[in-house]
Amino acid sequence: GDAFNALFMKPVKFSHKFDQVILLSNVSTWQCADLQPWQKRCLAEGGDWLAAAERYSGRVLRRGLGARATLVSVRTESKQTWSVSKADHVGLLLDHAAAYAVVEQGPAADSSEAEDFRAFW
Repeated sequence: GDAFNALFMKPVKFSHKFDQVILLSNVSTWQCADLQPWQKRCLAEGGDWLAAAERYSGRVLRRGLGARATLVSVRTESKQTWSVSKADHVGLLLDHAAAYAVVEQGPAADSSEAEDFRAFW
């Protein structure tokens, strides 16, 4: 029992858990043309703008990657211990059968999902 825990139950760095890790820097300087949705997101996060940006960027990446990624994990952390500047680390666990597909076909043009698909892309 003790040998198993000592050998296998060790903390794993965030960057070692994923196939790809992306760093989104200067998240605090992001701007949005339409401020009202951001205000709603920020209020939903208790006024924490960076938490709202983290949650939103994760949703956009999950939707954009679709079947290419089986897991998208966004984690915000300070760059330095005493710094207020933060960066988002995005970990991607890829579905290697779909990850490198050149084109993902959208819904039929006359379907109810087509307008939403066009607005997203």
